[in-house]
Amino acid sequence: VVVLKNGSEYRGKMVKCDGHMNILLEGATECREDQPIANYGNVLLRGNNILYIILDALKR
Repeated sequence: VVVLKNGSEYRGKMVKCDGHMNILLEGATECREDQPIANYGNVLLRGNNILYIILDALKR
């Protein structure tokens, strides 16, 4: 889960991350209050917009 400064949440598989914390998510879903509101194939999130990241250690 990637939470942005504007309150948006994106869930998906993180496939790339660079030194600026820009993150590429595969199979991304935008969620609000744990409810999906939009599905995307791939989404690139700019690092300066990211508030925090929650990693799921159980999924591989």
